[in-house]
Amino acid sequence: MINTHFPPRDQIPTINLYMDQLLEYLDQFLASEKRSNDEIALTKTMINNYVKSKMVVPPDRKKYNQESIIDLLIIHHYKRAFSIQDTGNLLQLMKLDNDYYSAFRNRHETLINTLPEIAFESLDTNTAKELLLQLAEEVAIKKQLTEQLLDFIKASSI
Repeated sequence: MINTHFPPRDQIPTINLYMDQLLEYLDQFLASEKRSNDEIALTKTMINNYVKSKMVVPPDRKKYNQESIIDLLIIHHYKRAFSIQDTGNLLQLMKLDNDYYSAFRNRHETLINTLPEIAFESLDTNTAKELLLQLAEEVAIKKQLTEQLLDFIKASSI
């Protein structure tokens, strides 16, 4: 069902990429997350805004390094559920760990492996509706708890 598996660090380009190369790499990698063919994962404007807000390190001579690519993958993943500010705070918190990307990948894979397999072709509408409502409520409650934890950690760090 969830088919996005983040690549190990050694499979992420180590050569610095120009913006167009970066967008092409991210679009290819994130293609499986698109809900429609015309959906764009990340744009130049989005990336420039992440750089301006210091969520992503600025490019060196217009080239983005591996850390920037990793951070953009993580930002894209979290921006679906959280505000940009909360996404930035999450990323900042994650970066306290030297190997934050591996820890992120491990958490992601562990959670994916605990999800039940759903056969959509044999799923009836009533069951799908009930599952949808249950998952939506679970997401809403977990999002609220996540925001409260972010606020608690931020207040504790002052």
